[in-house]
Amino acid sequence: MEASNIVKEFCIGNAKIKIADNFCKPQSEVEQILKSIATQVQWQLMSGSSKGCKGKQKVR
Repeated sequence: MEASNIVKEFCIGNAKIKIADNFCKPQSEVEQILKSIATQVQWQLMSGSSKGCKGKQKVR
């Protein structure tokens, strides 16, 4: 398996987001993933449990 080429890294609440430029998914799978992320974020915001992830925002 090829190592991820992380081009950007940042935090949203407790979630650490890493964006790689060498990994792609089919459009139908992307839509399902985004719906899942949106649902999780909504639950987190409604519960008031977004404390932020450890460390500062990183941008490469």
